[in-house]
Amino acid sequence: MLQPPAIDRLQNLAWQLLLPGAVEQFHTFILVLLRLSGLLFLGPIFGQSTIPPNVRILIIMMLAMIITPTLNSQARRGFERLDENGDGRLVREEVPPGLEPRFDTLQQAAHLSPDIGLAPEEYHVRPVWPTSWFELAWVAAGEISFGLMLGLGVTAILSGLQIAGQLIDQQSGFGLGEVFNPDLQTSGSITGQMLYMLGTAVFLMLDSVGGHLQMVRIMVETFQTFPPGTAFVSHSSIDLLRELVRQSLVIGVRIAAPVMVLMSLIDLTVGFLSHTVPQINVQTVGFALRAMLSFLFLAATLGGLGESVWDFLPETLDHFGEVLVLPES
Repeated sequence: MLQPPAIDRLQNLAWQLLLPGAVEQFHTFILVLLRLSGLLFLGPIFGQSTIPPNVRILIIMMLAMIITPTLNSQARRGFERLDENGDGRLVREEVPPGLEPRFDTLQQAAHLSPDIGLAPEEYHVRPVWPTSWFELAWVAAGEISFGLMLGLGVTAILSGLQIAGQLIDQQSGFGLGEVFNPDLQTSGSITGQMLYMLGTAVFLMLDSVGGHLQMVRIMVETFQTFPPGTAFVSHSSIDLLRELVRQSLVIGVRIAAPVMVLMSLIDLTVGFLSHTVPQINVQTVGFALRAMLSFLFLAATLGGLGESVWDFLPETLDHFGEVLVLPES
């Protein structure tokens, strides 16, 4: 039987052995939580204000608890993904330009010559907790930016549908019936809200698993090349986001363009009738004709609109997965 002093020494020894590892795991969990929390602000589904904040926080915390124990396997997958020749050594020629600074830092820390590549255990470095509040704020901004970039890119595409609905309602005479969109915290037209909900429904049904799960998959894959505490926004991701904003405006104008042309023809027809038959109430006839034709147009093109969104959103997610995991610059 152990005496009380011996038990106290064993307890102290256990605390000395377990406490540093527990603190390191907790720090890693916080960094993972910060990277995933970017989806809470702008990400579709995750960032919707209709979902209670406590539910969203609980979802992100549960995801962080699941992902944190798998970081070693994610780093191994990232090494195998970059090791193109499969020789078990990662050289600079196999690293994309956006990861070259980190590769050089790891190679210098391992005291290796440039012609010798990194081994898997040398490529995976444990995250270091920031030592000051300024450094912590800088690291947190870099981690949160990953989720913000991904959520903002998908939201920009869905916002293009709302822009199209806004243009359609302004031309068809339904602009006065605006409703408040709690997801974007703005007032939008009825058709714009309907198209936005259509795009969200298509996003949830992408590839039988849902676009929201694909966003989580992309965030998990970022840990293959960017360990917790090393995330940053690359130039290629900023260029992709700028291109998506431009494409969202193009999508909105393309969807609304047939209605705008149709409404212009109606204006010409009504104007011709007002000069030839002055007894006709042009305002009443024109409003009814606009409403009827706009409804017919939406009913005829709604299926094709959903199909175009179905084809475009997966490409957007794939592009974001490439630039966030393997940045080119």
